[in-house]
Amino acid sequence: MNHGWAVNQLERGLGLRPGERVLVLVDEPLRAAGEALCATARALGAGLAELRVVPGAPGAGRPALAVVPAAFLRQVTQADAIISLMSGFDLQRESPLLRAGLAAFRAAARGRWAAGACIDQAVLEEDLAVDCQAIAAQTAATAARLAQATQVRLVTEAGTDLTFSIAGRPVHQDPGALRTPGAYGNLPAGEAFVAPLETSAEGRVVIDLSLGDIPLDGPVTLTFQGGRAVAVQGGGAARELERRLGSPEARPGPGPNPP
Repeated sequence: MNHGWAVNQLERGLGLRPGERVLVLVDEPLRAAGEALCATARALGAGLAELRVVPGAPGAGRPALAVVPAAFLRQVTQADAIISLMSGFDLQRESPLLRAGLAAFRAAARGRWAAGACIDQAVLEEDLAVDCQAIAAQTAATAARLAQATQVRLVTEAGTDLTFSIAGRPVHQDPGALRTPGAYGNLPAGEAFVAPLETSAEGRVVIDLSLGDIPLDGPVTLTFQGGRAVAVQGGGAARELERRLGSPEARPGPGPNPP
């Protein structure tokens, strides 16, 4: 198995230095990937590389976690570089162990943490193998372009044609190169993002690749008027999204836009 993706993420992404402590967190389906990361970290000169297999969220036969082990929190706060890879993703439930670990990490403000969900072998060998520094450069260029804009029109071959305003809104980046103490980012990385003004979205969005933790059984089309999703069309995924959003009448209205 090619572990170039592990070298890329540890060396170029997290900037691993000789002697640093590495903590790898995975769920059971990704145990082999976690072992590969630890072996790679040791080969790169890590002072310590620890693997912890994290249980999933409560439910489906898994009991709720009563107490977060203090030893786990020590691992998190003492680690210089952390990579967590989960095979699943559920917005409505999350691992209490990871949630507590992230809170401890943020309070310590000293390590670097790269986190990924919905990870499979294809993501490891393709998406995570792309040069982290090249992704960071492309992300910065996209963010700079957004920062100079006030109006956005998004058009895709799938049928998306949406316009919205970003006037006065800050632009954020998820570059994939995590080098500063307390840095936290997603895997795969490479995202420049900005929140549109709440009442400005007009047009339609066709979602045909990913819809968070809702499995796609076909394209989902959202129609926006005055910033509200007034129609959701598609199959089972569309119905589940509409259930979560509630009826248009029940959805809260947007707050005031900044001047």
